[in-house]
Amino acid sequence: MALTANRVSKFSERNELERLEVDVSDPVIFEGAILARNPGGTGNLLLGADTASFVFAGIAFDEFPGFVPQDVTTITTDDRKIDVAVPGSGRSFILPIGSTVDATDIGLDVFIVDDETVDLVGVTTNDVRVGTIVNVIDANTVKVRI
Repeated sequence: MALTANRVSKFSERNELERLEVDVSDPVIFEGAILARNPGGTGNLLLGADTASFVFAGIAFDEFPGFVPQDVTTITTDDRKIDVAVPGSGRSFILPIGSTVDATDIGLDVFIVDDETVDLVGVTTNDVRVGTIVNVIDANTVKVRI
């Protein structure tokens, strides 16, 4: 059936942040950390790592102080959430890269090494994709669009 009047569409605005829950097993998360999720686990945020089951979840826009063991059961779900720039948001981030890169690497995908660093395909073991190089800042720093 075709529209016959205006429709108010619900959508996420480009560049919007999402509040996502941190996994209780994780230590401190710093603002700017590369984050992942384990779909086979809780699905909550974990520090980025080159782990087979992980999928890229975004870049942290908040610091999370970590859990004190006795707090895990007493804090609310909202207290366990941080703002995250998620994949597809169109945001770009300046990140360290493990390989030496130059302008010929613009347009290549990069993959999680750890919660700070990305690298090129074939250098990481599990190739958990973060985004695409849109600029090379220097030989070991790239701007990545997620």
